Amino acid sequence: MNQTFVITDNRNLQTSIDRYLRFNHGISSTPVSFQQHSFSSARIVPTFRQIADIIESAGLFDFSPQNLRHAIAIVDLCDDKIHELAEINLIHKGSIGLSAVVAMLALTFPEMHWIFITPYRSIDDTFLKAHVISATNSLSDVLSLHEKKFISLFDPTNLRNNIREMILEKPEDQTIQYIPLRKQLAAAIDEEEAYAFFSAYTAYRIGFRSHVVLSHSMMQSVFQEESCIFSEQITLLFEDIYLNFPDQDLGIHYSNLYNRDRKYSKLQEAMYRVIITVGHRINRDAWQSNIEYLCNLRHKGKFCKLLYKPIAGIFDIWKKSGLRHWLRFNGGLAEKFEWPPQHKNHSDIETQGHHSAPGRLLEIAERLIQRAERILNSAISVPEAIHGALLALEAQELLGNKTPTTALEALSLKHQLEVSAECMFYGVEYNFDVKSRFKDIEKEVKSIGRWFNPRTHRLSELNAEISIMSDLMQRFRQYNQFDEEQECLQRIRQLHRHLWLNKYKTWAWLFYPFRAYIEFLLGRLHRFVGALVFWFLSFSFLFDACLKNKHHDIFIEMLRGPAHTITTFFGMQPSYNLIEMENQGLFNLELLTLFAIVLGFIHLGIFISHVYSIISRR
Repeated sequence: MNQTFVITDNRNLQTSIDRYLRFNHGISSTPVSFQQHSFSSARIVPTFRQIADIIESAGLFDFSPQNLRHAIAIVDLCDDKIHELAEINLIHKGSIGLSAVVAMLALTFPEMHWIFITPYRSIDDTFLKAHVISATNSLSDVLSLHEKKFISLFDPTNLRNNIREMILEKPEDQTIQYIPLRKQLAAAIDEEEAYAFFSAYTAYRIGFRSHVVLSHSMMQSVFQEESCIFSEQITLLFEDIYLNFPDQDLGIHYSNLYNRDRKYSKLQEAMYRVIITVGHRINRDAWQSNIEYLCNLRHKGKFCKLLYKPIAGIFDIWKKSGLRHWLRFNGGLAEKFEWPPQHKNHSDIETQGHHSAPGRLLEIAERLIQRAERILNSAISVPEAIHGALLALEAQELLGNKTPTTALEALSLKHQLEVSAECMFYGVEYNFDVKSRFKDIEKEVKSIGRWFNPRTHRLSELNAEISIMSDLMQRFRQYNQFDEEQECLQRIRQLHRHLWLNKYKTWAWLFYPFRAYIEFLLGRLHRFVGALVFWFLSFSFLFDACLKNKHHDIFIEMLRGPAHTITTFFGMQPSYNLIEMENQGLFNLELLTLFAIVLGFIHLGIFISHVYSIISRR
């Protein structure tokens, strides 16, 4: 059952809606009352907190936080400060009415479906059908979207993106120009909820708002010309070939892409199509037909890519789908989507005059982070983890890294929840693309680090990255992802080395090469084995050179160097008595023996402990 909130100060309207929902849809509603008259700027945040607390409390009592994803909020929106819904704002001086509260609520609860009872003109036809009750669009029409499994989490109807646009509307206010906008739309089509959420989140992360299509009725609403209620053009598609929606008729088949595009014509509008499939070829003729159809689309200038399940995580989809390459003109991101925010230098930041995000956005971000943290501690499925990751991502984007400590918390939560989703998902390979994740973390931490003290920002960045990597390592350990845990550990060692060098610049260089060498050995087991082989061959040659012409037997000549190396390097004891070597004047041999014993002790000690840790963890 959907959790429904009726937000109004009109008790008669509240009662009427509640009765309608009970008798016609079998839904019980939660009343949310407030005093709408005499609104002032000082009343915006208290009213927002009052309503948000009620929603969060209902989500925690009898409903887990992630179940707000299926919740509905019906809002009685009548505000004389606006003339149309496109003017909903929460930052500028004119934002002192109920519309500012509604804008804050919509950004705070992106997972909820917001429905407005309002006299104001809608943003567009899609927005009207999805969010507005009017003479031509009844409450039943809007609620029917939930029967079709409509998901508002990835902002397919442009509600949150429009609020962001209004925040950025006035160019004279330079303090909030960092908020990114998603101008393009994507869709993830799969009857498996985990795959659909995973693909939709990947699209959202790289700058596309996204539909999640989990049902045949939603497929019709988004892609069938005669049944379509969403008019915006879709640029990117993630779709499975072998679809089998639970509500589709038995005679309907989706496995032929040509027939699918003929039936759902709006699929052909997409510029980028990524097919994610298990790739079984029971019907070889049908499979070959699909391959030929995709080739024809490529010849027509469309981007088409075939990926096979399982995949290796979010970054793997981005890379192997070819999107990172095809969107390289914008750093692998969607058109006009910019993240993380860039600043040339610290002097540019100083001239902006503000060193943190606006207070209302910070209020929203903190609530998003709190809910993301609850989900991190309770998520038991991929959609729940993806839900939490999106909340953390939204918080980070609203802050624009201008409030560094809170932004770092959001960044850490985002990556932990993404990793949790990858680890819980059976549709993902055992090993993930952690190198790309490390680069992404480093890039974002550097963006946040620009808001720290210029003299110590490098130390702050290193400390922040170490903390995030430590959290990720614990998450990988929790899910028994040993190889990824070791990658994190190696990265943490590197960061600690750089931190140590930045703290003790004057004398740290003396020990820096030795520390870097040890970290290099611990990075991969084959590196360690290669280093042992290298030292064995090197010492064999050196021992042979020091003892040249001591024996005339060829066999002894060949074994002399290796034999001394095994005794000294691996056995850690001299092959000759040291006093005897001194008496014979073999000082070079004596020094070489001592050097080999010391290196052997270091290498073998570390090697044995490293191998033991690998065996014990596996």
